[in-house]
Amino acid sequence: MKLNPAALFGEHMILQRDSELKIWGTSRENDTITVELNGEKASSPVINGEWMVTFNPHPACFKPSM
Repeated sequence: MKLNPAALFGEHMILQRDSELKIWGTSRENDTITVELNGEKASSPVINGEWMVTFNPHPACFKPSM
């Protein structure tokens, strides 16, 4: 199984500002997933094929992230 974010997450999506942001998906068992958002990194182990990371609240930003 390869790394797969949940279907909810895709290109050009808008994220909620000023609240915790959870991102999740599936991957191979025993992997560790690291996600980066605007320079902040969050990591999670894969347990039972699933992972989830949580980011601190971010203010509004009108620049696209690449």
